[in-house]
Amino acid sequence: MWQALTAEEMRSKGLGRRSFRLEEEWAPDTISYTFANEATMHSTAKTHLIRTDKTVAELRNAQLAQQNPTASQRNELHEIFTEALLANGAPFTPEARPVVAGMILDSHYDANAKLVVAHAALGAHNPNGLSLGIFGSHLTYSWPRFIEEIPDCLLDITPPGDRVGNDNGECASMWEACSVGQGAFLHEVGHAFSAPHTSGIMSRGYSKDWPKCFLSKTAYCVHAQTEGVAPVTEATPNDCHWDIRDMLRFRNLAHFRQPSDVDLNDDDPPSFGLQDDSDVLRITVTSEAGIAQALLNGNVEAGSSVANPSKSIRYTLEELENRFDTQKPLALEVIAMNGKHRSLDMWKFFADKNYIRVPGSGIRLAKRGVSCDNTESDD
Repeated sequence: MWQALTAEEMRSKGLGRRSFRLEEEWAPDTISYTFANEATMHSTAKTHLIRTDKTVAELRNAQLAQQNPTASQRNELHEIFTEALLANGAPFTPEARPVVAGMILDSHYDANAKLVVAHAALGAHNPNGLSLGIFGSHLTYSWPRFIEEIPDCLLDITPPGDRVGNDNGECASMWEACSVGQGAFLHEVGHAFSAPHTSGIMSRGYSKDWPKCFLSKTAYCVHAQTEGVAPVTEATPNDCHWDIRDMLRFRNLAHFRQPSDVDLNDDDPPSFGLQDDSDVLRITVTSEAGIAQALLNGNVEAGSSVANPSKSIRYTLEELENRFDTQKPLALEVIAMNGKHRSLDMWKFFADKNYIRVPGSGIRLAKRGVSCDNTESDD
């Protein structure tokens, strides 16, 4: 499901149908109910069972529980998981630069303490070693076992009951528990793939909209008390998406590369320059990696795009003054094809030049400080 969602997101943004590759092995395939019943052998995703030197009681220590407001070691489970992977050796050696989705199988909801223990939602990217996103197993009861169960799981409004944890107060039905569990785990894997907190999946956009990525309709949302949507179309509001900045970062990782990809050979963010010639003052934005998107006050500008990136774009002061109110802020955000981005206060950038041109001439007057006494006078 993660791969399918990511591949469709990439395709829809002009980056081709691509996704991360899972490590595979030749084994009984359980992705389909039919395959499982017939013991069909396929090349299928490989799951590693890794043991830690900690006991279950140690893992379930409330001081390690991330959702415990008084916990003193909230990041400890990520460190324990990392140490266990490194102790296991290949394929988790730092030299291999693996990206790991790690599930803690000893997660448990302590009904008396009203706390999920042996659980932490944490992810970290290490470009020169092991990258890891971890999550607990406390919501897997709501997940589909086979591909045939996806619709039922994502439309099930049955209350989970009070013997399981209500993660973030958003798991008031089975489909909501499924969405939070699968989406939040992918969020942590996003961190492992270098994504920061941007928008969409990296900003908890999955909790209500996860089913929209897989179904043509959605069910009643119990915790938000909102009706479902039918049919789900491309125009349907959907916060469960990868931010374009994250997808551009992913595209340049080895896990997402395709044979036809061209190396960008540039890891720098876009640069801004101020040019003043022939009585025309302009801002020039350049990026050797290519400019994927430019936004003025959050609105995408026509021209440079993912499908047709340009090396530079220009805006003249006169053009911007004709389009926008100079008394209101004007923000420019530029996203490069390498996923790097920069923002700029346009009016301030123009005003910060250290000279003034005399209109109709080649004369420039250097700015100098001017001061006067603090005096007041009445008319």
